[in-house]
Amino acid sequence: MYLKKIIIFLYSYPNERGVKQMTMGERIKYLRESVGMTQDELGERIGVQKSAIVKYEKGKVENIKRSSIKTMADIFGVSPCYLMGFDEDQDEIK
Repeated sequence: MYLKKIIIFLYSYPNERGVKQMTMGERIKYLRESVGMTQDELGERIGVQKSAIVKYEKGKVENIKRSSIKTMADIFGVSPCYLMGFDEDQDEIK
């Protein structure tokens, strides 16, 4: 149940103008923090430096390697499409 609430939160969250869909970078950061992982640890797991993770989370990199996206999705228990924001509804953790 807890993970389902996280997934619902990841799709949208309230802001001053209503509800906003999270960017991929925001999803990466939220999921990384929710599993208690540092940027260094995530970088080691996917084979990039901490500076790359910082750029991913800030949305400064638009061409993240497919293999990195897949590995992050596996680490976080979501689908790659969901992580990238293509899948709006993630009912089950994949």
